[in-house]
Amino acid sequence: MEPMNKKRDFHCLLHSHDDQEQPLKRINFLSLSWIVADFSSPNTLARFETFIRPVVHEEVETKVVANNPRQSCSLRTSQHEAEFAVGGGGSKMVKLKLCFLNKLLPTIFTTNDIESDNGERLQIALMDVTDDYNHKIVGAAHPLSSLLVEVVVLDGEFDGERAHWSVEDFERGIVTPRLGGRPYLDGNDKRIRLKNGVLWINNLSFIINSKRTRTGSFRLGVKVIDDEILGNNNYPRIIEAVSNSFKVMEHRSKGNNKHPPLRGEDEVWRLKGISKTGQYYERLSSEGIRTVESFVKAYKRDPRYLRKLLGDRVPDKTWKTIEFQVIEFHAEAMRGAEVADQNQTFLDELEDDCSQMLSWNK
Repeated sequence: MEPMNKKRDFHCLLHSHDDQEQPLKRINFLSLSWIVADFSSPNTLARFETFIRPVVHEEVETKVVANNPRQSCSLRTSQHEAEFAVGGGGSKMVKLKLCFLNKLLPTIFTTNDIESDNGERLQIALMDVTDDYNHKIVGAAHPLSSLLVEVVVLDGEFDGERAHWSVEDFERGIVTPRLGGRPYLDGNDKRIRLKNGVLWINNLSFIINSKRTRTGSFRLGVKVIDDEILGNNNYPRIIEAVSNSFKVMEHRSKGNNKHPPLRGEDEVWRLKGISKTGQYYERLSSEGIRTVESFVKAYKRDPRYLRKLLGDRVPDKTWKTIEFQVIEFHAEAMRGAEVADQNQTFLDELEDDCSQMLSWNK
């Protein structure tokens, strides 16, 4: 009886009147066989395509964002954002959005150049989001590919995950220095021009920490300051870029920082429980174990030997802390290795389902 109820609900949804708002129902691709069998006319097929397109988009977006966070910026640009009107009652639609193409480290230190979580330069691009299913960086031929933009500091509470925000919302989220105080950012790249729709942050750093904010965190924002564009109503409003949230700490506290997530090439003292100037570090270094990756390999070969190398009096609590980090690092590495396989499996299953549906309709 369950399939019949689902079929009846789906049939009603396809043939509902246009002026009635129907909730979007999630359909499992594996249960579509009995639905497609009901197709008897091109009109029904057209209605089905209109219904299934956003469902497919949502499923693909969920998979890709879960396995590749770097693409979450462009994917988060929803259909509602692409239809955000410019000006008071204007008919122009938002088609462009500035986006961070990589993420910042969860902790940044003052006076250090700002960089991404993988050590690369921070990258921002102007994305064409007109097509809800194909977001792309504008090319050199685009009239707005060389925009002048400004990097600003936002409060960590600013909700950069929502579909869209107004200019006023964004401006209210900017953190301004106290009267007569120093600016938060220093460097040559506070104002910078895109080249072929892309820019890289090479020279930018914080000179004030984030502890004075209520959440103790910041975000970076990028907005258009090109007067030629802002004063021209023929151009659409360009949605500002908003980064992930992060904390800014004083540089003097960097010395023995453990900055998760760990990377294989990190020095072994980045592991909690191992001091940069302690005996554990000296003993490990004497055996050639100088990086997190070499420590993990040694642990996988013989954890008892490794603990003995650190010394007979290693507290259980300290050893468990180190073990937990090793296990977490290994699990993260395995997840990363499986991402490509998971994405390919999903796409193969989706292609098979769609091919089967089309064969049923012939």
